[in-house]
Amino acid sequence: MRALSATELQITLKSAYAPLLQELALPRPFRFIAPSQFIDGGTARGIKAPIGTGPWRLASSQLNQRDVLVRNERYWGRKPALQQITIKVIPDATSRAVRSKPGKSICSTAMKGCCRWTPSNAFAITPATWRACPPRRRR
Repeated sequence: MRALSATELQITLKSAYAPLLQELALPRPFRFIAPSQFIDGGTARGIKAPIGTGPWRLASSQLNQRDVLVRNERYWGRKPALQQITIKVIPDATSRAVRSKPGKSICSTAMKGCCRWTPSNAFAITPATWRACPPRRRR
């Protein structure tokens, strides 16, 4: 990776990776960060300041609890439809499943093998179910 100018970055991969742009566009507190910007030079205590140039800015972070991302009004591309996203860390699988009920959570991920219930399509989103969801849920 190298800076071509103040506004351009060149990324050279060892092999083709089709989802690269999609990965770079995902809302995450940060994608690239210099080691000097971590508190105490490591990842355990978090970062010194929420700095970003993508569609989202890190507004606040509570280690192992939550990250709040807000829409970056200075982003050059299409602005996200939502004003804010709160990403909560919920380590207990049962609590995650309860929060995944309608009206509680938009999406949920779980580590494989952490739950005793069998896989189902209760949380699946497909092109067919996406269109079946009420429009207010698709925003």
